[in-house]
Amino acid sequence: PQFRGLYTVSSSHRPGPPKNMKPGRHFAKFCLLDAEANLGLDKTYKDAYEMLLGYFYEVVQALGFRKEDVVMVTCKELNPNGPVTGEDEARFGKSIGNIPFFVTHFRSMDNPFFNMPQRWYGASDQPWVEEWEDSTFYKVDLCLPVRMDDGSIVHMECGGGSPRLHDKNRIIEGFYRIESFYKTLFEYFGRSRTLMELNEYANLVHNNPVQTLGFGLGMDRIARVVS
Repeated sequence: PQFRGLYTVSSSHRPGPPKNMKPGRHFAKFCLLDAEANLGLDKTYKDAYEMLLGYFYEVVQALGFRKEDVVMVTCKELNPNGPVTGEDEARFGKSIGNIPFFVTHFRSMDNPFFNMPQRWYGASDQPWVEEWEDSTFYKVDLCLPVRMDDGSIVHMECGGGSPRLHDKNRIIEGFYRIESFYKTLFEYFGRSRTLMELNEYANLVHNNPVQTLGFGLGMDRIARVVS
């Protein structure tokens, strides 16, 4: 996309046991493109969210799809009782055919990352918040039809992003919201190091008046996309 910001391209290694990895869907090593952007002093969470949607529309069009074919679906629509799973996404993708869809309105039960803001933040001075549902999060996932090793086509999450939260207390609160996440970090890196780095990050961004956003794209899955 036409994106001004910082890019990093890295290889991630999945530490999970092989028994939980599905062939063609999970890779022990995979390539990620991550991007972060500084949007300036005059932008809100909503502005950042709409810009993020715009970037994902550009990705979709670059892959050969039409913008008007993209379907928007909320987490509640995918799985009313949550949390949303890859199986929910695959099932919905099968129902709409070989076109992209964006997943929106993440609930706490859907495990949004700890630095993602909720829609009601700033409601007192930002009336637009009232247009949205209660406390869902400003997060969007990009799901695309991916060709599997056996030739079948399955929709998978190929990207995701959000505006970045600038409230230290909310960041730390969000970190402890996902038990499996913080326990894994404690196991691999130790509790003291993990909390030191969490606090360093939270202090760095706390009350930052400059709005920021970030997103990631899974390049291995995108390479298998069928348009």
